[in-house]
Amino acid sequence: MAFFDSLKRLFGGTGQTGGTAPSGSSGSPSETAVAMIPCDEASGRLFEYLDGELDGISKEEVRRHLEVCEACYPRVQFEKHFMEALRRSQNGGRASESLRERVLQSLAQDEGLD
Repeated sequence: MAFFDSLKRLFGGTGQTGGTAPSGSSGSPSETAVAMIPCDEASGRLFEYLDGELDGISKEEVRRHLEVCEACYPRVQFEKHFMEALRRSQNGGRASESLRERVLQSLAQDEGLD
């Protein structure tokens, strides 16, 4: 039921169904009436969120939005994969030893064909 409650909050609902509090919730107005942040706000905080630089309420607002927003999902996935590929590619700005060897072998073979 938490998924549907998140969707309701995303679209401005209270997150309550049938007048009862969501499971695991105290049902207090401050907990159930919190509206989800809009896409542009979540998008504006995306890089800080992915870098782990958001704290407290900001982090939770962005996390809740990204958990349920289909419009933001493709961009979030792209950015996550891009950042992971970037991390994997960073090795001090130098090519790996195996890559260097393959390039040198390939050049040597090409020179032998001329």
